[in-house]
Amino acid sequence: MERANFNEILDVFETGTELNLGIFPNTNIVKYGYSFINNEFILYLHGAERIDTIKNYVKTNKSVNFNKYSSKGKMVSGDGNVTILETKEEKINGLKYIKKQQTKMGNEYNINENEIDDLLVFKISVENIYKIL
Repeated sequence: MERANFNEILDVFETGTELNLGIFPNTNIVKYGYSFINNEFILYLHGAERIDTIKNYVKTNKSVNFNKYSSKGKMVSGDGNVTILETKEEKINGLKYIKKQQTKMGNEYNINENEIDDLLVFKISVENIYKIL
């Protein structure tokens, strides 16, 4: 696999609203947002389904694989350290990136602050990312 350059990465992540996670035996598609600040690429994810499975995985595994396909037929694959966001402030910060990506693609995505404590929001600090196609 060839390392992807920054523009290729952004091109893939700018399109779409979902990515595939390598947490479960089956393909798992989750909503995402991302940030690239101080040379750190972070994916923010919201797991609405299989919350207990995600929590259990993160407790025993510190790394996760992911794949992201673009609407232009490109794909990147990568891995990074995964962390569940615990505090309300961390969750709100992660959710703002998810909301930005979802609304940019035309999806309605509202954050109900009364439900934030019950939401599972996690982040992947990306360590490696490769272009596949």
